[in-house]
Amino acid sequence: MPRQMSRCPVAPCPQPCRLPEPSPRQRGRMSVKTHADTPLGRAALAARTGRPWLRVQTSDWWSRVLVAAGAQLRDDEPAPPAATTGPVNPEPPRVPLRTGAKGPLLREDVADLVARGARGGLRGADLRGAVMVGANLRVTDLETVNLSNADLRNAALIGANLTDATLTGTILTGATLSGANLTRANLTGARMIGATVTRANLTGAVLTGATMTRATLTRATLTGADLRNARLTGADLRKADLTGADLTGVDLTDAKLTHVTWSNQTIWPTRWVSAMRGRSEPLPDGRYRIQGSGSSEADVPVPQVPAS
Repeated sequence: MPRQMSRCPVAPCPQPCRLPEPSPRQRGRMSVKTHADTPLGRAALAARTGRPWLRVQTSDWWSRVLVAAGAQLRDDEPAPPAATTGPVNPEPPRVPLRTGAKGPLLREDVADLVARGARGGLRGADLRGAVMVGANLRVTDLETVNLSNADLRNAALIGANLTDATLTGTILTGATLSGANLTRANLTGARMIGATVTRANLTGAVLTGATMTRATLTRATLTGADLRNARLTGADLRKADLTGADLTGVDLTDAKLTHVTWSNQTIWPTRWVSAMRGRSEPLPDGRYRIQGSGSSEADVPVPQVPAS
């Protein structure tokens, strides 16, 4: 049976249209479709108001995001201030990763460092004075990067490539550089107090005047490294390789030197020469290995190494 039709509510209506009678379940929520050129369509258009603009005040970063999503910037009048219910915390300034960038790098910047480093994009980057406390730079390619006077306290540089990097005066206190490649890196005056440098490659590295108090350098390779006047008080150098290293003026007080390997080209501090020779045994390859346990001052009877 056909449904009853009601007359159009718009009057006068020269071209009456008939609408279906809504069912009880549809009453109050039924939508009606009509053409714009009919009386009902013209009435609906006249009653509809224009869509208002939503004005918001955002930071520069969010403005770029919103514009990219389709928002428009208004130049004719300033946007009203956003209503707040509490104190506004201004966004800390972000330091662009460009030559000579200085200051604190935010979490987003560090993440960008990692992403760019994985692509090899940080080779030769200038990050002098950058503050990256606690940064996660594991396995990041930082070859030839300049991190002079940067703050990398407690940073994770496990397996990072720092070949030929410049780290003069860099703060690496508490940092972890296990397995890192620091071949020919310049660490003059670096502060590495309590740093973990286990199994790191420091072949040919320059550590002149570096402070490595209580640092862990077990199994580290320091072949040909320049350690003149460095401070290794209480450092753990067990099973490290000091073949050809220059330790002139180094402070080895309470340093752990068990099974350290060295050669005739290794230059010991004047006050430690006889002690190191007295504690060492010759190896088949012509090098020597320090015996005994404990600190550098331990007295262990081993065959005397002949003076070179």
